[in-house]
Amino acid sequence: MLNNNPLTDLMRPTSVPESWRWATVVQTNPVRVRLDGDTEPLLATPDCLVPVSVGDRVRVHMLHRRMTIAGKLYRGSPDPGSIVIGGTAYATSGTIRIPAFTWAFQQPPVYATTVHMPIPYMPPDGWSFQFHMAGSTGFTFLQNIGPGVSNGGVYCRLVQFGNASTTAAHLARWQLVKN
Repeated sequence: MLNNNPLTDLMRPTSVPESWRWATVVQTNPVRVRLDGDTEPLLATPDCLVPVSVGDRVRVHMLHRRMTIAGKLYRGSPDPGSIVIGGTAYATSGTIRIPAFTWAFQQPPVYATTVHMPIPYMPPDGWSFQFHMAGSTGFTFLQNIGPGVSNGGVYCRLVQFGNASTTAAHLARWQLVKN
C-alpha cells in the first residue's frame, strides 16, 4: 500500500540517524556551511547557538533534517594568561609601575593616599581591573576604591605602615575582573 503512495518519500523514516559533523561557515546572511568532504555548501540554514563569521570552523549537529551549529573553534589558541571575550583575546594579569604620589594622610606610623592607577588597556564592557601590591620595601597595601575605570585609570587606596617614603611602593599587580 505504501509503495503506491506518492507521499511516502516525505514521511520520516522510523530510525533517523543522528550525526555530528565538522563544517566551515561560507556565508553569514543567511548562514551557510560546507560540511567537511563536500564541495558545495548546504542550502539549509542552520540554527546557531554561537555567533559565527565566514571562515569559522564549526561543529554541526544534524537530526531529523535539522541542522544546529553547536560550537566553533577559535582561530589559534589564546596565549596562556589570556581570556577570549567576544572573540578578542585579553591579557588577564600583569604588573605596572605605581605613579608618583604624595601622602594625603600622615600620622606616623600610618601613611595613606589615593592613587590613580593607569590601566594596561581599555577592558571590554562589563570588565575592569583589580590592583594589589607587587613591589614595596615597606609594609604596604593597595586596593581599589570602587569598580570600573574612571578617567583612563582606576582609583586605589594606598596605605603604608612605618615608612614615610613615597618610593617604597613601586610596583602593582593588576588582574582583569568581571564587574
